[in-house]
Amino acid sequence: AVSSPLVEKDHRLRNVLWTKDVPRRFYPGGNEGAPLLGLVGHDGHGLAGIEKTLNEVLRGRVFKYVTWRDRKGRRVTPFATTAKAGTSVVLTIDRRIQHVVEETLDETMERTGAESAFAVVVDIRTGDMLALGNRPTANTNDTTMLDLDNLKNRAAMNAFEPGSVFKPFIAAAALEEELVTPDTIIACEGGAWRVGHNIIHDDHPKGDLSVSDVIKFSSNIGAAKLAFMLEGNRTIRYLRDFGFGRYSGLDFPGETRGAMQPAANIKPIELATTAYGHGVTSNAIQLAYAVATLANGGVRMEPRLIKALQNEYGEVIHRVAPEVDRRVVSEKTANAVIEMMHTVTEDGGTGTRARVDGYQVAGKTGTAWKHIDGGYSATERIGTFVGALPA
Repeated sequence: AVSSPLVEKDHRLRNVLWTKDVPRRFYPGGNEGAPLLGLVGHDGHGLAGIEKTLNEVLRGRVFKYVTWRDRKGRRVTPFATTAKAGTSVVLTIDRRIQHVVEETLDETMERTGAESAFAVVVDIRTGDMLALGNRPTANTNDTTMLDLDNLKNRAAMNAFEPGSVFKPFIAAAALEEELVTPDTIIACEGGAWRVGHNIIHDDHPKGDLSVSDVIKFSSNIGAAKLAFMLEGNRTIRYLRDFGFGRYSGLDFPGETRGAMQPAANIKPIELATTAYGHGVTSNAIQLAYAVATLANGGVRMEPRLIKALQNEYGEVIHRVAPEVDRRVVSEKTANAVIEMMHTVTEDGGTGTRARVDGYQVAGKTGTAWKHIDGGYSATERIGTFVGALPA
C-alpha cells in the first residue's frame, strides 16, 4: 500500500479554484491480497488486516506541545519537531505468486459455485508466506459500497474440519514412533469397522492395505487404526507439534487456533475420527505449515510474514530472520510420508488433478461435511487439498 495525494476542487466561487491535499491510502493491487492487507479509515487508523495489526507501526506519532509567546506574539520557547513518520513494512508476499493465486481462486469459485475459497502458499525452507488469497474479496480503493465481511481473512479466521488431509500427520507420528513402516499391512475391514457403538466407513472400500496405500487410497479405517496404535496422548502431542490447536504467531485479527479433544479424556470414537480430520478443526494456515514441515525434512519453521521494517528514507531499521519452531519428526520419517503423498497424485490416487507437468507433486485430498445449525449438512461440503512441490 502507498500513500497518494487526493486533490479536491471547490467550485463554489466562480473564478477561484481552491485545492486541498488530502492523504489517502492507495492499494496498487486493487483487490489482490485485500483481506490480508486490510484498509485504513478516513482518520488513518487501520480497520482490518495488517493495517489493523500494525497500525501503531505504520501510523507514526504526532505530538501536541505548548509554546510560550511574548505580548507581541513572538515565540520565546524553542521550536521543536517531535512528530515521527510511520514505518514501512516489507512483507514476504511474492506479488507474482499472489497474482496467480488470485486468478486461480476466481476460476475455482466460478467452476464450483463455492460460497468461499482460500489458499496459502509457503516457502518450506524459510517459513515465508508467499501468498494468501481469499474469496470473497473487495477493492479497498473504492470504499463507497465496501462490505467489510468481504475483507474477512478466511484462511486465518475460518475453523473447519479438514477431513482426510489430516491422515499424513497421523502416519508420520506412527512412523516416527516406530510402530509401523510404510510397508506395514493394515486390515481395512472391507470398508466398514465398528468402534464402540459406531461404525466408520471408507469411501473406497479395501481389504488389506500398506500404510503407504492407506494414504494413497485415503482409508479412514487405516488412519484410525494408526491413531489407536499411537493412543490419545501421542496422537494429540504430534498434532500440536505440527501446529494444530496453536496460534500461528502472525497476529492476524480474529485468527482461530482450531479445536481438538484433550488427550486426557478423548473417547475411542473421537480418537478414530480425529485421525481422518473429523470432530477436529483447523485453519488453512495451520494446514499449509504442517505440510511444509514434512516437506522441510520434519522441521517446522515459524510462520513469517514480515521481512523488515524501513524508516521514511527506505533504510532498513529492523530485519526479521527465519526462525525454527521445532523438529517434529526425523528427516527419514518426513521423506517417507512425502513419498506416500506423492502416490496420491499418481495413477489410482485421489489427487491426480494436482499433477504439474515437469514436477513431482506430493499431495492429499480432504472432504468434510459442513457443520450447519448444530448438525452436519447432507449436501454442503468443504473440499481441501494440501501439497508440496517438488516432492
